[in-house]
Amino acid sequence: MRRYFSKKILLLCGLMSLVVLALVAASLYLVDQEYQQEKTVLIKQANTVLVASERHTIQVINEVNVMINGVRMMYSRTASISETAQYIAALSFDQTVIEDIYLADARGDFLIPAMTSVRSGSVADRDYFRFHQRAPADSLFISSVVKGRVSGEYRFHVTRRITQPDGSFGGVVIASVKPQSFRDYFRDLQIGPQSMSALVAISERKLIARIPEPSESIWDTPLSPDDILVKKLAQVDAGSFEAPSPADGIQRYYVFRKVANLPLVIVIGFSQADIDSRVAEWQIWLILVNLIVIVSVAVITATQSMVIVSRDKLAAANQRLNTLNAKLEELALYDALTGLPSRVLFTDRFHVAQLMTERGGKTFSLVFVDLDNFKLVNDQFGHSAGDECLKVIASRMRGALRSVDTICRWGGDEFLVLLLQDGMSNDAVSLTERLFTAISEPIVIQGVIVIVTASIGIAHYPIHGNKLDDLQKSADDAMYLAKKNGKARVVVAPHPEAAEDDY
Repeated sequence: MRRYFSKKILLLCGLMSLVVLALVAASLYLVDQEYQQEKTVLIKQANTVLVASERHTIQVINEVNVMINGVRMMYSRTASISETAQYIAALSFDQTVIEDIYLADARGDFLIPAMTSVRSGSVADRDYFRFHQRAPADSLFISSVVKGRVSGEYRFHVTRRITQPDGSFGGVVIASVKPQSFRDYFRDLQIGPQSMSALVAISERKLIARIPEPSESIWDTPLSPDDILVKKLAQVDAGSFEAPSPADGIQRYYVFRKVANLPLVIVIGFSQADIDSRVAEWQIWLILVNLIVIVSVAVITATQSMVIVSRDKLAAANQRLNTLNAKLEELALYDALTGLPSRVLFTDRFHVAQLMTERGGKTFSLVFVDLDNFKLVNDQFGHSAGDECLKVIASRMRGALRSVDTICRWGGDEFLVLLLQDGMSNDAVSLTERLFTAISEPIVIQGVIVIVTASIGIAHYPIHGNKLDDLQKSADDAMYLAKKNGKARVVVAPHPEAAEDDY
């Protein structure tokens, strides 16, 4: 009898051992599957963040480019340091992104030391100055990050060459950009505790911005020619790889993409720790389930529960990803303050209007709207009141237009409007006058009635150009003519063979 029970005990222990081994094997398999699923989700999120970061980078650099182009144009037209300095002072750029804009002459000496801490000095030894001094082409240059000689803060510079009428080198116009603005944007889109986002200058192989921030020595240290990212960029514009980070030594999985038309590359990475952080809670739960299964021998029930939970976790992860995708798409296509279409969406609708024109029947006009003396609203009532004022004006402008027209907040207090029309250019003038009237209606700010006017320029397609940049320049020139003639008016860009019209 004892022998019979011993065999039964042995058989039971053997069966329990098999159950435990099967459960352990199943658990290891489920953990591996969970790791693979979470890694797939992280890769998708990293690519989503990559696309959003590229759009953000293009938008910021384009905005900086527009501003320094305007400063350069003002200086080239007037040859006046004082007028150009006043123009810079009137620019309402975001100082969390751009520290300041200033000019240096052909020797590298400051013409306009716009920063209060810069009273003298030279930029003749800076990489951007030497580049423009050597290269006569009108090229946008993005420097590597350097520490300011006065502020001691890290900055990179976006610059353009000033060319004298005789073609000689006349100096540079410089925008000092804060890497922290990109760092803050990257931080908002982090996908894990050890994830990283970086913006790298391709030619210098140096960091422009990174989250987490590296040590000071890393800013000045270029990537090695043997670095895997450098080798990858020599072959493809976008891709992925796994490697230890040269900044902190952490092994990560990376996705990268060159920024369109700019000498920059964006890199997004996540580590094993980021995957672990996502499955840690799930692993603890699995261990508890295993203990319950071993005690109660409810293998089937517990296994089914784990499968259901795994599916629920995957569905929740997919839902989070879809929500993130929708949020990122909305941020990319619409202005966060006014809800108007962004530059990306406006540019797309411009190309659609071009196609419609090429197929016959319709043409369109581009309208440049610049609010007059809007800086006074910010100075008197504060930036929050100024933002509310912009929202009201944007809503009125949208209400004054038709559903087929598109209005975009181009930057600060500037707007671009795309007007589709069936007949003559008078259609655009009539619509623009409605727009002008809507803007000029009184606004109550903090109990005070304020009237904001606008200077408006109109350019017609294809009379004034068949590209967005050409039309925008013509409309911008017309707007500046309106400013020059006393503001608060509409000016049509003159026909290439006729005089300008003023309304």
